[in-house]
Parts: sequence; structure tokens; C-alpha cells
Amino acid sequence: MDERIKERSHILIVDDDENLRLSLKIFLAKDGYCKISDVSSYEEALEILATQNINLIISDIILKGASGMDLLRQVREMGLKCPVVMITGYPSEKTTSESDQLGAFEYMHKPVKKDDFLRVTREALQQHISLNAKEKNS
Repeated sequence: MDERIKERSHILIVDDDENLRLSLKIFLAKDGYCKISDVSSYEEALEILATQNINLIISDIILKGASGMDLLRQVREMGLKCPVVMITGYPSEKTTSESDQLGAFEYMHKPVKKDDFLRVTREALQQHISLNAKEKNS
């Protein structure tokens, strides 16, 4: 992946587990990503989405209060086209189906493996950049 993409892409991690947020941030930073924000709640995520340009959202499904699915639904209602990766420690057919219907880029199970996580991040950002380029050329 082009290093400029890693330098310019802004990634938002949403998870109420501080240890997981820190681990994901470390994975991303060591792989060269520069702009990484992390929050513990749906409300904090909406605040960032209202004020900053986010290129990728990585969200746990189970949060205190509103869920990651609520966040995914709100992102789509806001018209944001950035990819959303859903992470869960409690996979189910219902959440898999719902995340697909709402247009999640990927649905990952905990514990998240570093290599899989970085691959999904790279693929999501590459797809996002490709779609944006196509829209600009249209």
C-alpha cells in the first residue's frame, strides 16, 4: 500500500474495551498508519464523525448504551461512505446478517488476529480510495 495513504488516512476505533483499542492502535501505528482516533462509545464516535473526515471506522458491536450496529446504521443515514469494519466477541447469524444488510465492509471475530486485522484495514482503505476516485471522475 502506498505510504501516503497510510499517512493521510484517518481511522476511528470504537470499542469500550480500552485494552483492545490500545492493541489495535499499536497494530496500526507499527504498520505505518499515522492518524488514529479511538473512543469508547457511540456518542463519542458521533462527535468525531461530525467534526472530522474519517476514512475507516472499526467498531465493536457490543458497546455500553447504543451498539456498534446503531453506529453503522447512523453512519449510513448520515450518508458517510467510509467503510465500517465490525468486530465482535459474540458472533451470531443475526449480527452477521444485519451488518451485511447495513453495508459493513467486514465482520471480524475476537480475538482479532494482527495479520487479518491489518489485511482488512488495507483492503477497506484501498476500496474506499478506489470508490472515491471513480466518483470524482464521474
